[in-house]
Amino acid sequence: MTARTPGTRVERHPRIETGAQRARRVAALTTGVAAVAMAIYQVVTPGGPTATYESWSDFLREFLLLTYLTGSIAAMWAVWRTGLAPRSAFLLVTVGYALLTVGVAIGLLLREDPEWFFVLGGPGLLLSGVGFLVFGVTARRRNPLPLWAALLAVVGGFFALLLAEVGTTVLIGSFWLYVGTALRPSGEGTT
Repeated sequence: MTARTPGTRVERHPRIETGAQRARRVAALTTGVAAVAMAIYQVVTPGGPTATYESWSDFLREFLLLTYLTGSIAAMWAVWRTGLAPRSAFLLVTVGYALLTVGVAIGLLLREDPEWFFVLGGPGLLLSGVGFLVFGVTARRRNPLPLWAALLAVVGGFFALLLAEVGTTVLIGSFWLYVGTALRPSGEGTT
């Protein structure tokens, strides 16, 4: 064992994952799984979501939505920290989804959708949609993502919650699952 002097870095093997790398990967993978599960739920259950909270499936839907929203905030932080997303996209998506998270969490606690939810929901959807647009365009221009992944980010991110009733969250879920696997440590790039 050698003594380390202050200010020197310990070199790690390229395939060994640090705690921060693992957290970034887990955030993206969790978000992807929640989004795909939301899509399956929406396709399997007929009609649009209602705020009745009378069955376990109503709570499951809201839990998946909260998991997706908070996971997206963490995953956007992860891709920003790794340099895949610009700060502006990170901030837009984070603020937008934070607004939605507040409304959804309060609705879940009150067991009814607040009448004022549109005050948070409208701006939240707009900000997050623009954030994913900025992310996809910038990521494609910088070239760290393949074209199909950048398109999934833009289309999936913009329409994930707007058309969730028809299962569009599978698009953004697929994107986050790709990002979660692309963030794994390896000796070579995945793009």
